[in-house]
Amino acid sequence: MIWYDRDGDNSFYCWMTGVNPNYRKIGLLKKLMDYGIDWADNKGYKKIKIKTRNNRREMLNYLIKYNFLISNTIQQPDINDNEIEFEKVI
Repeated sequence: MIWYDRDGDNSFYCWMTGVNPNYRKIGLLKKLMDYGIDWADNKGYKKIKIKTRNNRREMLNYLIKYNFLISNTIQQPDINDNEIEFEKVI
């Protein structure tokens, strides 16, 4: 995972994340996200921002399951590439 203070608005942005396909479905993404969210909270950040695409179904499902809310969409020529921005108050 790569996180940083992108917007200077008390939000912490998760720019890139991934789990090797051989190690999926055992809770690693949740552990990584929980760690990053806890770290951001301890540093005074108020929300988490993350962006994914329509074709990243597993990430979309994860974000919805763990109470991230859609804040914006960015249309692309191919609907599968549409970007979906999420936020979560911490």
